[in-house]
Amino acid sequence: MNEMNVNQIELCSNKNEKILCNKDERQKPIISDEHIRLADSIKRVHAGLRQKLRAGEEFDQVWKEHLENEDVLKNYSNAMKTLATKHWKKLESENEDTSRILWTKTKILDYYFNGGLNNQIIRDTNRLKRHTEKYPEEIYLTKNVEEEKETRFEEKDNGRIKLLDVGSCYNPFSQFREFEVTGLDIAPSYEHGVYKADFLTLNISDTSEFCERSVLSLSRNSFDAVVFSFLLEYLPSPAPRYESCVKARHLLKENGILVILTPDSCHQQRNNSIIRGWKQALLQIGYQQVYYEKKQHFHGLVFRKLDDFQHSLAVVEAGLDAHEEVDIISAKFIIPQDSNTREDSLAKKEDISTCNSIIQSDKSELRLEQDFHHLPDL
Repeated sequence: MNEMNVNQIELCSNKNEKILCNKDERQKPIISDEHIRLADSIKRVHAGLRQKLRAGEEFDQVWKEHLENEDVLKNYSNAMKTLATKHWKKLESENEDTSRILWTKTKILDYYFNGGLNNQIIRDTNRLKRHTEKYPEEIYLTKNVEEEKETRFEEKDNGRIKLLDVGSCYNPFSQFREFEVTGLDIAPSYEHGVYKADFLTLNISDTSEFCERSVLSLSRNSFDAVVFSFLLEYLPSPAPRYESCVKARHLLKENGILVILTPDSCHQQRNNSIIRGWKQALLQIGYQQVYYEKKQHFHGLVFRKLDDFQHSLAVVEAGLDAHEEVDIISAKFIIPQDSNTREDSLAKKEDISTCNSIIQSDKSELRLEQDFHHLPDL
C-alpha cells in the first residue's frame, strides 16, 4: 500500500475502512457552543419527523401536526436564521467559495446570460437530429428550436429573473438586483418579506394570489428559477421530495431551471449512488441536467424544464422507463438518514452532550453533524 501523503490525514478508520482527505479541506474553524446548540436543535426536528414515519404514522398526519406546532416552527426558523446570518456568514467570509447562495446566483446567471441556455438548446437540437436519423418516419415532429432560443434570450435580457425560493426563511436572494424574488416558508421571517406557505399543498392556478403575508396560489409557468436550498432533507420521506420537484416543474416557464442544494460533507464518491438516483428521477419527471458540482459541504444541482417532446426523447435516450410507476420514481429521492434508526434516540434527547455522543457513535450522524455545523451562508 502506498504511504499516506503528508498533506493528507486519516479522517476516520476502523479495521475495514480508512478515509483520507486533504488537511486543508478538513481543518475546521472553532465552532461556538451556540452554533452547536442551534445545529443540534435543527437535527432533532428532522430526526423527530423521520422517527414518526418509521413508527408507522402516515406522512400526511405527521406533516399536519408539524405545521400546527407553532413553537417548534418558530424555534426552528430562529435557529436557521441565526445560523445563517451569524455563524455561517462568518465561515463564508473565510472561504467565499463555500457559499451556497453565491454558488446558486452564479449558476443561474451563467445559465441565462453566459451561454448555459444556449448550450441546452444545442443539446436539444442534437438529440432531435439523432432521433430523426434513427426514426426518419418521425421527421414531421421537428421543431424550430433556434427560433425559440432567440426569443428566450430576448426575454431574459429585458428584465430581472423571476426566482421562487422555497424554504426561504429570511429571503437571502433579495440582496441581488438581478432577481425578482418570491420567498416561501412554513415559518417565515416576515420582516424580510417572506410569505407563509406550505409548498406541498400550495395551489397552482392561472394567477398568483396573495393575502397579506400568505400565498393563496401561484401562477403556473411563471418562474424562471425555483430554488430548493436544503429543503428536500427537511421532508422526512422520498414521496414529498418527489412531489415538490413535480410541483416546481408546473411553476417553471419552459426552459426554466430547478436549483437543488443538498448537504454532504463526505468525499465526492461516497454518496454517488444517491445523487445518481436523484438525477434519474429528475429526468423522468421532466428535467435535464444543466450543472452539477460537489462542493466541500454540499451537492449543487441545476436542472432545466424540458418540453414534453424533448422530455420523451431524453428519457428514451437515457435508457429509462418512460412509463415507470410514480412510487418507483419517487423512491429514488432517498437520503442516508432515511434508513438511520439511531435517529430515534436522537429525536427524543434534549441534552446536547447526550445527542453528540449518539452522533459520534454513528458515522452517518457524524457526517450530518458536520453538514450543519460547518455549512456556510444559507
